[in-house]
Amino acid sequence: MNSHIRYGTFQYVAARASDELQRFTDYVIDRHYPQLHEKDRTYVEFFDVVMQSAIEMVVDWLRVGFVHGVMNTDNMSIDGETFDYGPCAFMNYYDEETVFSSIDKHGRYAFGNQRPVLRWNLERFAEALQPLCTQSALTYGELEAKLDEFEDRFDAQYYAMMQKKLGIGSDGEEELVDEFLEWLRKTNADYTNTFLELEAPKTFDDPVFATAEFEQLRDKLAAVGLNEELMQEVNPRYIPRNYLVEESLDEYLETGELSKFKRLLTVLETPYTSKDMGSQFQQPPPREFDAEYTTYCNT
Repeated sequence: MNSHIRYGTFQYVAARASDELQRFTDYVIDRHYPQLHEKDRTYVEFFDVVMQSAIEMVVDWLRVGFVHGVMNTDNMSIDGETFDYGPCAFMNYYDEETVFSSIDKHGRYAFGNQRPVLRWNLERFAEALQPLCTQSALTYGELEAKLDEFEDRFDAQYYAMMQKKLGIGSDGEEELVDEFLEWLRKTNADYTNTFLELEAPKTFDDPVFATAEFEQLRDKLAAVGLNEELMQEVNPRYIPRNYLVEESLDEYLETGELSKFKRLLTVLETPYTSKDMGSQFQQPPPREFDAEYTTYCNT
């Protein structure tokens, strides 16, 4: 963790000590982004790099099916990192409404909501910087103009990532990516294993991969992509599947043994390296497991 300074830290300073906001912001820039002092619009550039680092972080979460679970402004660092991994988990079956935290009753931080929640957090961050508009040459319109770039910049980052996951080495295949995503939404296929099956057919004995529709989709993708080298760079072979983590914890709590934990840790230390395709570590849980599973209970 490079910094414990958060969007929420700026909110606190702006609300409680706005006369210190400029000095605090200068300190943060000196510490984390000293190169920005060479720019004409330092505070605008500061907001810009914070936004870009956050976009890259959340797109990376979407790449591997990660659900943070509690994306409030106090858990968003200004250098593209995050805090509070209590309610987090990895999605098995593709569902943009996937939530694992029992306290997230309305799905605010669901897998598919991480993009709009990031936008909301950045809006709050921009508001926290607003007092600088009266203390410097910055105008709030400049911050709003940067915010207005969010959707296009997120799209560009996201589609570049998804095209790489599908082994597509060129730009301009957004419609095909959208078609693939629609197939995932309809079938709720295992997110991680779908990309491995596209790369190496008949790896998994899953009926969803044996349909004519999947074969037709794979043929379309093969015409422009499915480059193994590209796919292997960004598609993990293994994720810490919730039920495997729970089995490891249960074994330790019941017997004091760590054998399951150690085997799982060994696999996850190199998640992009295939050790045994189709192994137990790549098998999703029964669908009813995810329907009931929570990583955090508010009792």
